Amino acid sequence: STCSETQSRQKRAWIIDSYEIEEGHPGPFPYKLGQVSIDHKYQVYFDLYGQGIDEEPEGVFTINKNTGEIFVQRPVDYEEQQVLKVCLDIFEAKKMHDLKIDTRLGIEILIRDINDNPPLFEKPLYEVTVDEDLSQGSHIHTVVAYDRDQKGTPNSTFHYAIKSASPESPNIEFFIKNTGALSFKGCLDHEARHSLFLDCKGIVFL
Repeated sequence: STCSETQSRQKRAWIIDSYEIEEGHPGPFPYKLGQVSIDHKYQVYFDLYGQGIDEEPEGVFTINKNTGEIFVQRPVDYEEQQVLKVCLDIFEAKKMHDLKIDTRLGIEILIRDINDNPPLFEKPLYEVTVDEDLSQGSHIHTVVAYDRDQKGTPNSTFHYAIKSASPESPNIEFFIKNTGALSFKGCLDHEARHSLFLDCKGIVFL
């Protein structure tokens, strides 16, 4: 059964604990995430199941059944899963070989995003026709880039830059704003140059 199904059937209080891990953690593995700490009179044993254990992404977490220490076994990807919901059963052993569930906890493990996705343009190539009598400073076109990292964080913040213009010309200079809007300064001359290629990039702020 899933953690949510277990929660709905469980009569005891559903206690939430939270941990946080960083996506793409380089290891070494396993490393200790935390330890379940409870007051108890009798010997207890711990068991984990749910996302990250026997549900996708499988094999991320294990628990020391005697101490309650939770370990991370492998890296995870924020872009695939932002929160993992884990169930923890605590068995109380009042007599030898007589294990009964004493407490069932719900644990949320938050995955912290890292800056691991370069910005990409919506199109690999933008083709734009411009009149040669267009006044300098005029808006030419707006390019759009995006990033798969967590929105609203420094990981997904970037600005645009023009790497080069081909063929080079001393009579014209191109500019790009942080909105992706392209403009120019100088003189457009159809006879001298039928086409120009601008190599733009989105640069992530680290």
